[in-house]
Amino acid sequence: MKKIFITLITLILLTGCSNENKSNDKVSLSLLEEVNDKIITYFSTNDVSTYDNYVFNYVDEENNTVVVGLLNNTKEEQDKFKSLIVDSKYIRFVQSEKLKNEPLISEENPITKVYNVLNIAKSNDEKYIYLTLREFQGEEVQTVKVLKELCKDIEVNKNYKFTLKLNSKVENNIISIFNNSTILKVEETDIQGLE
Repeated sequence: MKKIFITLITLILLTGCSNENKSNDKVSLSLLEEVNDKIITYFSTNDVSTYDNYVFNYVDEENNTVVVGLLNNTKEEQDKFKSLIVDSKYIRFVQSEKLKNEPLISEENPITKVYNVLNIAKSNDEKYIYLTLREFQGEEVQTVKVLKELCKDIEVNKNYKFTLKLNSKVENNIISIFNNSTILKVEETDIQGLE
């Protein structure tokens, strides 16, 4: 009788511990943001040509991963990315395409561009934040550094209209536009679908 009782208690304890661990499988958002921030910091402080296979990155909260787009998404390139930039089991690599250099936009008038905010990350400089943006109805995804005061109410997974005053002629891509312009205003928009 004692053997059955001890076996039963042992079984209950083991089963209880096993269920407890299964409920804690969700990764904390702060851990994902930490991995994402390391990628952003790497490409903000190093020349992008140090690893020219990279296209974009963002936190995918729904799937508990940091998504990284690579031009050549092979195991070898994934390992190279992990050894050079950041090694994390929370990274999910996806195949991406080289961003096209669209025609130049002139600086004569302010422009308005709509972007979906995929991620918001803190900057080491308290005046700024990093926004990972996807062009509305486009595939381009990039992370840009912007003044925090212009983006106080921005939320992830919402669309925003950015009104920008161009400082020079730019290519029609996120990095060129944000590196060569001044943000005049940012406002949420309910724009949806093919408009």
